[in-house]
Amino acid sequence: MAKLRPGLLFAAAGCGAIILIALLGPALFAGPANHVELDQRLLPPSALHWFGTDDVGRDLFVRIVFGARVSLLAALSTIAIGLTGGMLIGGFAGLVGGWVESALMRMIDAILSVPSLIVALALAAALGPNLRNAVLAIGLLSIPVYARVARAEALAIVGRDYVKAARLMGASNLHQIRANLLPNMLPPLLVYATGNVGAALLATASLSFIGLGAQPPTSEWGAMISASRSFLFSHWWYSFFPGAAITVTVSLFTLLGDALRDLLDPRERPR
Repeated sequence: MAKLRPGLLFAAAGCGAIILIALLGPALFAGPANHVELDQRLLPPSALHWFGTDDVGRDLFVRIVFGARVSLLAALSTIAIGLTGGMLIGGFAGLVGGWVESALMRMIDAILSVPSLIVALALAAALGPNLRNAVLAIGLLSIPVYARVARAEALAIVGRDYVKAARLMGASNLHQIRANLLPNMLPPLLVYATGNVGAALLATASLSFIGLGAQPPTSEWGAMISASRSFLFSHWWYSFFPGAAITVTVSLFTLLGDALRDLLDPRERPR
């Protein structure tokens, strides 16, 4: 059995803490995220307001806690869209093979040749500036990446004896995907997806920052940084704490994905 590494334990504990904050934080910390107190505007961090207040007097700590749920849910939604679509396309291509696989993979390569963020910007702008459309745009554009990984996993699984035996017994492609491919493809793809949570969060925050994602007064971390641009040099805490929340979360999920990959990769295990 592979030995758990300190980096994996640290990343898992950190990611678990962030998920708990996203789930339980709004219930544990009093005060709505959009409670306005104009006489408390732009106050620095203190015992009363741990992260200070914004330009309309809202408590930044409360907004960041509430924003954890919004930002994480948006990132996980993009992962779910990309993972589901990629597994279906890549798994089917790897199972069927032949000209179907070649056609699907050439289409995937053509999509990947275009910078995804630029396409996401255009798609989000065309659909309309809100968080749901930003999540949909990023999720759809992540499907090709997961499809390539799923195809590689499918090709390895298709060569196994039990899959060949099921095919000789007349199992349909749908049965093969449901019974043999998906159960065996899912664990490595989930590990890969875990490492991409940070990138997905950063992408949704970027669209919110330029006004194509979450709209005010939603307490989403990228939108909070966008609102703080005019106060970047005069009131440092306004942009610092939402930026720190994004940085810490992205780093922890990336570290967790790398640690899980190393743990499950047989080439990294001691002989």
